[in-house]
Parts: sequence; structure tokens; C-alpha cells
Amino acid sequence: MQVPLAALSFLEKGNRDDLAFKESVNTIYEMTAKKKSVKVRSLDEVIAPYAAIPLSLIGYAFPTGSNVLTKSSAYVTKILIGICVFVFVLGSFVPIVPAMSLVPIKVSQNMEWHRIITYAFLHGGIAHLLGNMWFLWVFGKVVEDNIGWKNYLMLFLISAVFSAALFIPTVSDKTIPCVGASGAISGVIATYLILCPKVKIKFTVFWRLGTYIKSIYAPAWGYILAWIALNIILGIMQSGHKTVGVAYWGHIGGFIAGIAYSSLYKSFKQVPYAP
Repeated sequence: MQVPLAALSFLEKGNRDDLAFKESVNTIYEMTAKKKSVKVRSLDEVIAPYAAIPLSLIGYAFPTGSNVLTKSSAYVTKILIGICVFVFVLGSFVPIVPAMSLVPIKVSQNMEWHRIITYAFLHGGIAHLLGNMWFLWVFGKVVEDNIGWKNYLMLFLISAVFSAALFIPTVSDKTIPCVGASGAISGVIATYLILCPKVKIKFTVFWRLGTYIKSIYAPAWGYILAWIALNIILGIMQSGHKTVGVAYWGHIGGFIAGIAYSSLYKSFKQVPYAP
């Protein structure tokens, strides 16, 4: 480009044709230079998306949003969160956990079928409640916006049932109560994977408690597949133990329900992938 540009200096300044030609060449040169210019990314920018996923699995990164703008107000997601908070507060005054928690032996022998739904609105502590409600908000509002509130509510309930269905036969001690919305939320996360695989999830990364580092975007499919793989591994390791801290097989059951429900929905509705 240097020789043609140098030759432009010999064009007559008063000649309109020469000036027009010079402007055209300048425009072409600027476009070419802009096209060839590549922003140099730092090593931190290159490895950050890959670091966010493993960091999130060990508690040093937390999903806080995505690059998707939702159109709806996510009323059902807000209502579900409100119900869970209300039930948690109510449980501080009224002993509702024994009557609503998922106790396998009471479902199979006493036919107390309401438990396969009601347990999903109970939580064992404030940290359990806040963690589940945050994940429900981050993933739920996007899913509700994609499939509508009716399908979203049905997805939540069906995932809770499937979560209970896989928890009951896999736990050794059938008297252990199970509480929490994580199984139902697993179905919501699975639907997020099916409908929005290309979406970037925003993570807030912490190196140690109270020390903020930065926000990182990582692909949704990578995070969700890593998350369910971890649940499967921990579920296998947990099999045969009498005590259960986290119902990993319940998470897997809800995830399977979400995959099935969202795949059928996408097939019938012919829903395109989210950008």
C-alpha cells in the first residue's frame, strides 16, 4: 500500500477527479487496515472463560447472570422464590418439615404422594435457601422467558417429581428426609442447556472470601455439562452410604426430566437456539 499512497501526493489538488480518486483510495486503505487490525488479548482474557468453570465447581466463582436480555418479568420465578421464602419463615414457627419433607418410606408404604412435590419448597437452612433461590433466579428467568410461564411451572413441578423418583430408590436409609428445590432447579438448568447452549454465563470470581477479582463470561454448555458430570461422579461415590448430605441423584433425576421436557417442547414448538 505504501507506493500507491505515496503516489497520491503528486495528484493535482484542484482537480475534482484526482481528489475523488484520492478519497476513494484513502477509504479503501482505512477499511483494509481496520480489517487487518486484531485486538491483542491478554493471557488473562484467553484463559478466563476456561478458568471460570472449574473455579465455580469448587466455590470460587458464582454465576450471576448472562448475556441474554429477557423480555418477560419472570413472574412465576418470583412467585416460586416467594413461596420458598415464605415456607422457610413459616417453618421457624410451625413444624411443617416432618409433614412435607420427602421421606422415602412414607411415600412407598404410607402412600403420602404429596411429599414428592412439597419437599421442593422446604430448605434446611438459610444458606441452602439462598443458594437455591439464586440459581433459580439466574437460570429460571431466562427459561421462563423462552418457554412461557405455564410450561415453566410444569417443568419445575415435573422435575421435582423426577428428582424424588430417582432419590427414593438410590438412598440406602429410607427414613432419611430430603428437602430442597435443587432437583426441580436441575430441570430448569437442563432446559437452559437445551434452549440456550450458546449463551454466555456471567461469573463473579473470588480468590478468597471477601476478595473480589472480576466478572468472567463462560459458555453455558461448558458450565452445565461440567456441573452435571460432577453430580454424577459424586452420586456414584455416595451410593451405598447411609447418610446423605446432598441428594446428587435427585439432581440427576431433575436434570433428566428437564432434558426430556425441553427437548419435546423444542421439537413441538420448533424453538430456535437462543443467540
